[in-house]
Formats: sequence, C-alpha cells, structure tokens
Amino acid sequence: MIGIQEVLDGILNGAFDDDFDRIYDAIKARQKLRNAAKLLEFKSGDRIRVSKRVSPKYLAGSLGTVVTTTPSRVTIKLDDDNGRFSAGTEIGFHPATVELIEST
Repeated sequence: MIGIQEVLDGILNGAFDDDFDRIYDAIKARQKLRNAAKLLEFKSGDRIRVSKRVSPKYLAGSLGTVVTTTPSRVTIKLDDDNGRFSAGTEIGFHPATVELIEST
C-alpha cells in the first residue's frame, strides 16, 4: 500500500495530473459517505461540543444540545452566549464540525 506522504508528494510534483479529477471525485465521495455516517451518531437531546474546524472560530468549544438533524446538518441549541449568538440560539453545523460528548 502506498503511504500518505508518497501520495501527497505525487500530487505536489504532478505525478497524478492525468488522474487529478478522478482523485478529487473519489475524495469528495468519501467525504460525503463519512459525513452521512457521522450524522447517524447524533439524535435529539445529545450533548455536543463545537470543534475547532468551525467558522466563525469564536464558536469553537461551544456546548449545546442537538435539536434536529438533516441529511447535511446537525442543529444545536447553544448553552451560553457566544459572539453574536445568544444562549438558546439554534444553529446548524456541518457534521464534521461537531463532537458528541454525551449521548442520551
């Protein structure tokens, strides 16, 4: 099996230029599958922490409770005021930007 560093080096030096679109499509398909699987982790009432991968960055570390999920979003109700968002505000997050901290 080829290592990640070899893949990255190959991409950067042009070794995969002819297959670049196929590689990109495969990565996007894998991300979509992984995100769909992650959404299955969450249900209403679960406790969530917003990860550092979120934008705006000031929401990183925020805690809340899952209200709903959709095929592409986890909506949480924030525990505390944070930036322009008040405690109790419901915000939708991409599943890759939240972490389950307690399941109900």
